[in-house]
Amino acid sequence: MPGATLTLFITGLLFLRHGLFERPLEHVRVIAGLMIFGLLSWLAEVFLDVPFLGTPAGASPKACEEELAARGVQTFVMDRTWRFAPAFSENHEWRSAATIHTLSGEVWDVLVRGQRGQVYTQNRGDR
Repeated sequence: MPGATLTLFITGLLFLRHGLFERPLEHVRVIAGLMIFGLLSWLAEVFLDVPFLGTPAGASPKACEEELAARGVQTFVMDRTWRFAPAFSENHEWRSAATIHTLSGEVWDVLVRGQRGQVYTQNRGDR
């Protein structure tokens, strides 16, 4: 699946086509808006406690488990079509807290770290 580099490439082509690079003085408002958006995005990423968003990049269920543990993830939403979904469903460190059925037919499980039948309640500051 394409990452951010493809998005940036296409955005650069659009900026080139609309003349942002050749005539920057005509597009001061657009460039300033992009600069402000970039600064606010960076500040939010640095100063807000944003949870991990994305799919673990591990090549095996164990590697994904280690990545989630290293990031401190205690709860995540898992698509049942994910290649490691069966392994995480059978893993006793995670329990299914809820199942979500979408209108398009997708099925998602909300997995919580902790023993089966026990809700994990420890805060990050309690470690």
